[in-house]
Amino acid sequence: MSTAADKMSLALTDRKVLSGMVLQTLVGERLLAPADVYRVVPRRIWIRRKSEGSLTSSEFDALYRMLRLHLLAELVFGDARCASGWLHSPKKRLDF
Repeated sequence: MSTAADKMSLALTDRKVLSGMVLQTLVGERLLAPADVYRVVPRRIWIRRKSEGSLTSSEFDALYRMLRLHLLAELVFGDARCASGWLHSPKKRLDF
């Protein structure tokens, strides 16, 4: 019989595995520009995280959202450079 503690442990383990996978993918595939990654995780911490092989929960969430937006923009524009250009350009409608 599984307990709540077992379920929590499993959920945290899965999160750790996922953060390691995201970290390896970002490093190996260069899906995001380093400058984009450094907006979420400062450069010195990013270097440490790469050597540790894991991200904190908040770092994982932020990088996952950033990666997801980047990939969705690529689907819309059909080109990684166009998507990146659009993502990095100011949006007048969002100015308040």
